[in-house]
Amino acid sequence: MKILVIGQTSSFWIKEYVVHALNPKEDEVYLLYDSHYGEKIKREYEEKNVHLIYTDKGFPILGRIPKIRTVINLYYHMFRLSKEKKFDVIEFQGMPTKKIIFFFERAILKFAKTIVCMYWGSDLLATPIKRVRYAEGTLQKADYIAFDSNNLRDKFHEVFGGVYDYKIADARLGTTIFDDLNAILEKRTREECKEYFGLSKTSKVVAIGYNGRKRQQHIEVLKELSKIKKEKMSDVTLLLHLGYGLESAEYRVEIEDYLKHNFENYKILDEFLDKEKTAMLRYAVDIFIHAQISDALAGSIKEYLYAGAILINPAWIDYSECKALGIKYWEYAEWNELPNLLEEVLKIDSKDVEKNRELLYDYFSWNAVKPEWDKIHGKMR
Repeated sequence: MKILVIGQTSSFWIKEYVVHALNPKEDEVYLLYDSHYGEKIKREYEEKNVHLIYTDKGFPILGRIPKIRTVINLYYHMFRLSKEKKFDVIEFQGMPTKKIIFFFERAILKFAKTIVCMYWGSDLLATPIKRVRYAEGTLQKADYIAFDSNNLRDKFHEVFGGVYDYKIADARLGTTIFDDLNAILEKRTREECKEYFGLSKTSKVVAIGYNGRKRQQHIEVLKELSKIKKEKMSDVTLLLHLGYGLESAEYRVEIEDYLKHNFENYKILDEFLDKEKTAMLRYAVDIFIHAQISDALAGSIKEYLYAGAILINPAWIDYSECKALGIKYWEYAEWNELPNLLEEVLKIDSKDVEKNRELLYDYFSWNAVKPEWDKIHGKMR
């Protein structure tokens, strides 16, 4: 089978998808690549036997016009690669919400026998409807449409109604991070994970947000927690991981200033963590406060839950699939509920959420989701 995956080639999720949902050793798997991804990414895929389509090579005369260079080079390579055989499938992993989708629709999709559109990532929930509709022509040509979470599917229905329901496939992305989390516990205790990040092993660690974007609403949460009496926070350490997605140095300064003037125990992590350190961080956290404006059940949330953290989630973020599975977490509807809720949760035994681990693995691991992808790809053989 000949497959082209269109998406953010450097993405962790694309890397996992290629290895766990596809079979580069048997099938011809192609990804789009240009030099800004770097040699490391190139080597990673080449070692997996993945073919790369170079969108910055083909017509040197276009080198000074990046956007035109990309689309013309891509069309040239697609035409060349499809001369003898079309692609059995072109897959969008993370549907574009920019005008580039018009180019894919009109110039690239004709080289495919089958088209799969996969929506994932929280950004879609905050995307204006006009931009979501850019994909309409591609969706009309698609054979399968899939969503990585229920609230992404709900957003899709808000925009398009049920007109494409007959194309919807029950497939989502899996994750191998659960296996990495299992491996960490074989080498380190939770207390050792805390100490690695400079946290007291006896402290209750409360994480706020999982990146440095303002839409995590760190300051709003901190303002509410500052209302808790200091003696009740004496054995609590607030943790903010700003190691990726930080929108500005000024925003970091604002967060640090607020922490400095209102809390005694806190830690800011600025480091971008690899998979092993990410797994250690998940075990270092006892309670995770989520306050993002919108979210499509991000991998970080699943990781914290799997590691045994107690999740405090806002009611405006719909995790109905977690509720349906019996995954346990706490919820608030208004900001002013946070102080009392945190005080309540600090008294909860971690054994109360032990069952979450098994439920998450049985539903979100690659072992759990791969059969659905096999069904899709099997129909194309």
